[in-house]
Formats: sequence, C-alpha cells, structure tokens
Amino acid sequence: MTESYKGVVRHVGRDDVVVLFEVDDDLVEHTYTRDQFVDSHMPEEGDRLAVYVHVAQLPPEESVEGPDKAMEGIDEQPRRRRNIGPPPREV
Repeated sequence: MTESYKGVVRHVGRDDVVVLFEVDDDLVEHTYTRDQFVDSHMPEEGDRLAVYVHVAQLPPEESVEGPDKAMEGIDEQPRRRRNIGPPPREV
C-alpha cells in the first residue's frame, strides 16, 4: 500500500522542521529532524512538501517471550505528530 500527503512547512528550527498536512478532514502537524532530509538540506518556511508512505505486511515475528514482548519498545519513542483540528471550511 502506498499513500502520499502534501503539506506546508510552518516552522524551521535549528535541527527540526514542522510541517502541516491536511489528512482527510483533519489538520496534522508533524515534526521532522534534520537527518530525515537528503544531505540534511532543510526546507524553508512556506515550502510545499510531499510525503510518501509505503506500507508492507510482515510475517508474525517469533518471540521466545511471546507476542507482547516482540512489540516491546515500539511505542517508547516520542511522538512527533499531533492532530490540531479540522481544516478551515469555505462558506
């Protein structure tokens, strides 16, 4: 499965970039770090970006400790995405 999203750079910090995406009926703000850009080239505020997501199903991971231990640590990283509400509607 492949998905793509278009967004606008809202803020550029020293080592991070905040991008605002319109996803379905929601606005989503996502923070990227410098190392996520090719050659650490940072975009500028107002630049339009496209993000492509490729999803592939993997076979179940065998774990001696059981299925709960196989997924341990995945949700421990800080979330850099937050929904900030629906996009403005034209009247």
